[in-house]
Amino acid sequence: PAPTGLVAGGSPAGVNATSDAPGADVVIESTTPSICTVNGGQVTPLTVGTCVIRANAGAFEDVDAAAEISASMPIVGQPQTLTAVTAPSELTFNGGPGALNVTSSAPGATLTYAATEATCTVTATAVSPVGAGQCVITVHSAAFDTYASAELTISVPVRKAQQVLEFSTPEETLSVRGPGIPVTATSNAGRALIS
Repeated sequence: PAPTGLVAGGSPAGVNATSDAPGADVVIESTTPSICTVNGGQVTPLTVGTCVIRANAGAFEDVDAAAEISASMPIVGQPQTLTAVTAPSELTFNGGPGALNVTSSAPGATLTYAATEATCTVTATAVSPVGAGQCVITVHSAAFDTYASAELTISVPVRKAQQVLEFSTPEETLSVRGPGIPVTATSNAGRALIS
């Protein structure tokens, strides 16, 4: 029978094929040598993918060659863990970016980043708020070499910006019983309606 539970870069597993002809020389080999190898009745998983092996027995004496048989088995990756070493606990709209640092337990992993477009943008080192709401960051590492794929989700609330009103300084001086002078107030929020 073909082995199961193979993990890329893990321990070999035994494989065996028998013939109903006593004395037959059964040869087992891998047809996917970049994914797995066969040697001495052992299948060695190399990388993530589908391992395909085949068995043959040639003709001898009064026995014809056997029909070739094959078997395939999945090779899964070693677990890969993503960790948020640094991530902001919250952000403020119109405020500065927050530092971000995500690492993988798989040396050489390539991480990709995505974020909720309405509330934030993200790079490998920072999260920048662009709107109030919940910023959801997704970090992904694809399967490679002997490692399985991994994904990490980070949720960061983006708070509304604080609005500040400010009166303009009148150009004229008020006098008792004199005419009024215009006064205006401005807001740091560009679209604010002041009444």
